[in-house]
Amino acid sequence: PSIEQLPSTPPHLTKVAQEVPKLSQTATEEKVERLKDTGDAKCRLEFTDLQRKSIQQLQDLRDGISQDIQRLNVELMRELMQRDELQVEHDAVLLDLEVCPE
Repeated sequence: PSIEQLPSTPPHLTKVAQEVPKLSQTATEEKVERLKDTGDAKCRLEFTDLQRKSIQQLQDLRDGISQDIQRLNVELMRELMQRDELQVEHDAVLLDLEVCPE
């Protein structure tokens, strides 16, 4: 049953259970906006631009892209762990509401 369907749910628990998904979505949206604002999105390189670069420049570009991928993977893992923690908290609140519907 949803939080609204449970009988006589204490108001503070109802509010917490409803706010957890909103907080997670808001945090995700803020991260996306921050990535856009900080210029993490690299400019698109055309094939002809790449042809004009030296081997060293191409290797540097590759290394930079690899570092970006690694950094973003670490950030993704942190975000997924945070999402999982919020989901566990949300599930615990819902379980508390089901166990003691006072």
